Amino acid sequence: MQDWNELRQLSSDMIKDVQIIMNPGVEYDSSVTAVIKITTLRPTGEGLGGYVAAEAGKGDDFKHNEWLFLNYRKKNTDVFVNGYLTNGVTRGEHEEGFSFTHHGDEYNAVGKGLEKNKYNSLNLYAGFNHQPSKTQYLSMQYMCNSSFRFDTHMALENSFIGGDENSLFSSVADGRQPRSRHSLSAYYSNQFCEILSLKLDGMLAHVSSDVENNETEDRTGRPVTVSTNTDTKSDVYALKAVMTANLGGGKLNFGMEEAYTKSNLDYNASQQGNDDIQGFETESKQASTSFFADYQMNLGALFIDAGLRYDLIDFKYYKDGVKRNEDCKKYNHLFPNLSLSYQVGRFSASLGYKVTVERPSYSNLQSGVRYNNSYTYVEGNPLLRPSYVHDISVMMVYKNLLAVFDYYNIKDADYQVLNLYQDQPIIIYNRMNFNHHGWMVNLSYSPTISFWKPTFQIGVAQQDLEYLGRKYNTPCLNYSWKNVLSFPKNWTIVFNMDGHTKGDGQFYTSEKALVNYTDIYIAKRKANWTFRVGMKDIFHTFKDNGYDQIGDITHRHWTDLRQQYVYVRCIYRFNSTKSKYRGGDAGTSELNRL
Repeated sequence: MQDWNELRQLSSDMIKDVQIIMNPGVEYDSSVTAVIKITTLRPTGEGLGGYVAAEAGKGDDFKHNEWLFLNYRKKNTDVFVNGYLTNGVTRGEHEEGFSFTHHGDEYNAVGKGLEKNKYNSLNLYAGFNHQPSKTQYLSMQYMCNSSFRFDTHMALENSFIGGDENSLFSSVADGRQPRSRHSLSAYYSNQFCEILSLKLDGMLAHVSSDVENNETEDRTGRPVTVSTNTDTKSDVYALKAVMTANLGGGKLNFGMEEAYTKSNLDYNASQQGNDDIQGFETESKQASTSFFADYQMNLGALFIDAGLRYDLIDFKYYKDGVKRNEDCKKYNHLFPNLSLSYQVGRFSASLGYKVTVERPSYSNLQSGVRYNNSYTYVEGNPLLRPSYVHDISVMMVYKNLLAVFDYYNIKDADYQVLNLYQDQPIIIYNRMNFNHHGWMVNLSYSPTISFWKPTFQIGVAQQDLEYLGRKYNTPCLNYSWKNVLSFPKNWTIVFNMDGHTKGDGQFYTSEKALVNYTDIYIAKRKANWTFRVGMKDIFHTFKDNGYDQIGDITHRHWTDLRQQYVYVRCIYRFNSTKSKYRGGDAGTSELNRL
């Protein structure tokens, strides 16, 4: 699936099977850590079918979303057009503070105020699926994701105390962040014979954004405006081939994937006397080739999946038109995968080991200092290395009880840190690589009690991370309580709640939120119609509250996200001749980095 909106169009009678793959094989990209595989039923019938939905909500402001999914089927061909439009306004209260030491003096900087965002976006999918024979399948899709409006406004009252300065000043930051993505994908499969099949998956994509920000402060006694523009254009090309052969009582998957990415960033700033911020242009080019093979077989009640993936990466980096050899890198790495699964009766267990990679986003690889406000800057790091994650997982299921244990060891984790900029009382955000490990235990229980189906989940996670003499290993306990109540005549009530204790994640410490997020809705299905009335963030408790402590720098962050609102959703389905694009896996990890 391309996004959550495709999942939204599925009703329970369209789903044949749902499988959670905790240890996905090497056929998936080396950055994939888990997969939810949904097998749908192909409804019979021809002609025009579809799905139309609209949602309207009211909190601090009015918001609305519309969805349209149309499919026309004629014999072995489906033509589909899917789209959804989102419009709305979000508001929040924001407070951010820094305390640090510079040349023996204590500094404190605090900004507090309101933020407001206006957004409009359109996502459009169009394509066809064609089955020329019982053994062949061909599919193509064009996709356009456009955030043609995302305007931000933040008005803060600030204080900066330290050294010879004790100032109170106002600031206003206005931003415009339009973004777009266009892609063309193609998929082909052929079952040559009972023991051999082929899948081909290709994709071309163009991603662009043009971000403008204007930040005005009166810190010096007169208004000073810094205007910045970040123009980014990126292209991705990818092709993946997978052969499957029935061999020795099992199944052998093998193949290769090629991907090429080019990302250009042009940053300009009008700084009015601030010589720290200079414009720059960067270009990143990456060519990757992957070879993979895995073998799956059943030995009685035992299922074995073992595989190996080999990635070759060639990364080139240019700044202001000059190739920077010290920032160019070549990588080659093996990614083994082993999964053992056992099932008898209503008990099943699995043991898995895998190595995955998390590659830095292209924006984090850009060198050059970017302006946030007069006392905080942002800088990328082209020397960032990929993060390699070695993971061991154990999962056991008995009836309605699920237990998961996971241990991970990360080499070169890519995390954000805080420093002082060039021995000035200015905070700069940048990124570095770290080695550390951690673990997680999760338990869930999902009984069915008459018309009530609750799910109780509790988990605890802890990392072992240390930097500059400080340990970041406070465990975090989290829970969720989900409830589905099914009544006669297709009435349903759903209530969800979650929360967590105080705990560390990377260098950020989240304060406790025993009741973090709650929502409820009532739904009614009648013939082809589904109606839903609900409320998000019932108790207005959904907030982002925590702090970073790195060296002698402390950064506190508090945001009231103001997500509380009531909404009404109406869905109409007609002639369920539904179809969807089958491909979409090639190049996905590169798109995520953009």
